[in-house]
Amino acid sequence: MSQGLILDIDHIANNIQKYIDQDNFYDVIDSDIIPQVFEKTNLNSNDFRILLSQGKSKYSTTMLYKFARKCNVFINSFQDAINVLQIYNNLFKLKSSRSLIDYFEKFNGENQSDSKEMRELKNKIQNLESKLFVMEKEINEYRMKENQHKNEFAEISELRSNSDFDSVYNFLKQLSDQGDKLKMSISCAVGLSEKRNLEECTPLLLACIKGDLQLTKSLIEGGCERNSIETNGNNCLLLASFYGHLEIVKYLINIGYDKDWCNKTNGFNAIIFASQEGRLETVKYLQSIGCDVNYKPFTSASCIYLASYNGHLETVKYLLSVGANPNEKLYNGFSPLIVASSFGHLEVVKCLIQCGCNKNDKTNCNQSALHCAAKNGHFEVVEYLVSIYVNLNDIDSDEKTALDYATKRQYENDNYRKIVNLLNRSGAQYFYQ
Repeated sequence: MSQGLILDIDHIANNIQKYIDQDNFYDVIDSDIIPQVFEKTNLNSNDFRILLSQGKSKYSTTMLYKFARKCNVFINSFQDAINVLQIYNNLFKLKSSRSLIDYFEKFNGENQSDSKEMRELKNKIQNLESKLFVMEKEINEYRMKENQHKNEFAEISELRSNSDFDSVYNFLKQLSDQGDKLKMSISCAVGLSEKRNLEECTPLLLACIKGDLQLTKSLIEGGCERNSIETNGNNCLLLASFYGHLEIVKYLINIGYDKDWCNKTNGFNAIIFASQEGRLETVKYLQSIGCDVNYKPFTSASCIYLASYNGHLETVKYLLSVGANPNEKLYNGFSPLIVASSFGHLEVVKCLIQCGCNKNDKTNCNQSALHCAAKNGHFEVVEYLVSIYVNLNDIDSDEKTALDYATKRQYENDNYRKIVNLLNRSGAQYFYQ
């Protein structure tokens, strides 16, 4: 046999998979070379079966046996051994292989059963080890957190006992900014949230004054006393309304604060405070959820009266547009028009006159808007009232006219002198004359 032929046989043996896949091994390779190729070939049990099956149509069983007897077949498992024996039994009719197959199948089944049990036990052990690892980790984390909580509790208790209000407030704000709900809850539980300043404000009340919505939420959600009041008897809702912090007002209403809750001392409620301070958007919101714009506290100072008192023109206009009564008077007879004149709020005076208020209305002391504007030196208001022909010579309970009051103070400033001149030119008279 030549060296070239040996090389060809090696090549064929190394590439036999290609012949198996194309089902042409026995067509291409001569029968005298086949045994040599088989001898150099390494096959798995499945390829061995396929290769022999492909030769059945061309060669006899005897010839195939001669080809295959020197073939190397890889056996990696009981199943591989069983497969080879089945080939011998089916193709070569070797009856002895049947008993071997039965034995191997029985042994393989028992071995697989044992292996399955071992695998299951191994998996259970691995699962238990994993759970044990997780439990140990959780226990360690719990211990660390427990120690941390003890330290935090000690820190919070120390703050409650020995710190001033500002330090406590800043500490709680820091917790809120950090989103530390646990420490906030602990702080509220030990009473740190109930620390008070000189005005009896708690951190919650001060947060509402400052407009700190996040801190307000954090304290309430942390469990602080939500119904605290400060020195003047105002709660969170009243303070937030007073300062016009609309988002806090909405939040407090949404979590159940009574929109009509009033100060027990003066009867002021949220919409009264908002009107007094000209917090127009807050007034609008409170009115939209049903607050009464004509509500009167113990002093009888209605929303429109207080807005007029402080010269909040846009608030006055809005209140008028939603049905506020501009003729409601204080217990002393002061109306919105008279009080606006007293404080020189010209545009508010004009607005009230234009909506139909009585220009000659009087207080319980018989003082008119002209009296009040003149005695307080508000020249522009006096000028406007004269221009709409108010009564110039009405006499109050002290037997004085507007001119009397202005004349008495004419040496204090130019406004009084201008008022005296205007009233004299307009035909006003002194009562004593």
